[in-house]
Amino acid sequence: MSRMVTTEKKERTRFAIVGAIVIVVIVAISVAGVVVLRSPQGRALQALADAADKSEKRPGALVLRAQGCRQVIVLSYEELRALGMQVDEAAAALATLEVICNGAPAARTCNDFAQAFAKAEGAALRGVFHLVANDDDDRPQCTGYFDAQGAPMGPAIVR
Repeated sequence: MSRMVTTEKKERTRFAIVGAIVIVVIVAISVAGVVVLRSPQGRALQALADAADKSEKRPGALVLRAQGCRQVIVLSYEELRALGMQVDEAAAALATLEVICNGAPAARTCNDFAQAFAKAEGAALRGVFHLVANDDDDRPQCTGYFDAQGAPMGPAIVR
């Protein structure tokens, strides 16, 4: 009987030790996460994640995904600058938004994507936007500037 009690005590002690270790590990991971997110790099990473999340919820992004784009990014040049990203100043002088369709199906053109995007965005879309459609290997398939109705501002460049 004495051995059973001792064995039970040992098992409880092991369980308590494992539980304490798990709690310490969880606390350490939480503290590390807070430290990382409070750093400048952590704040920049969080800002980028927030911008990407906002971008994915735009009506135009939803339509482009329905048109076959694997991933859609829609950001204003102001947002890109605020995120500390490099901005093509020539493009920023012509357009207000950068629209990127990754994994674009080959059967669709930049004109198709631009018209669908403009129609979905509606009155919220102001000014010219720059659209880039990349193939499944993320190589540019076509690119061009389009007005708020989705009409090309010149010939789309097809690669």
